[in-house]
Amino acid sequence: MATATKQTKSNAIKEFIRERGEVSRKEIIRFLMVDIRGVDGDYFDNNYSEFSGQSATNFTQWRYNGHVQSNKGKYSLTPEGAISKLGMYQTLPSVELVRVKNRLANQKGRIDNVNQWENRALRAEAELATLRRKLIELI
Repeated sequence: MATATKQTKSNAIKEFIRERGEVSRKEIIRFLMVDIRGVDGDYFDNNYSEFSGQSATNFTQWRYNGHVQSNKGKYSLTPEGAISKLGMYQTLPSVELVRVKNRLANQKGRIDNVNQWENRALRAEAELATLRRKLIELI
């Protein structure tokens, strides 16, 4: 399986995690390097430090996309990640929905902020007009 595509690798890793329930980062990296990429198992075991930083961005992306969760150094599939047919490099719909809602809330907050400044500007213009009238009355 050394020539697997990114999506095939993703599905293989997802299945590996699904079968084992909870796995350490080292187990996942070993699976990726030995079983998928074809690195010699003994070499991997004797030189793990060379591989320990492998796939750091992948782990981050898998969590960010909602497929895996980590607890005390063990990785497992999220409930939705376990049943989803999407690859781990694709964002789960529920995660995307939360992100869209957050973006909308941020936009609403910006609009509210603009409205507050517009209201302040209108009040300032009204006060200025009042002060001008009073000044004209004094002159």
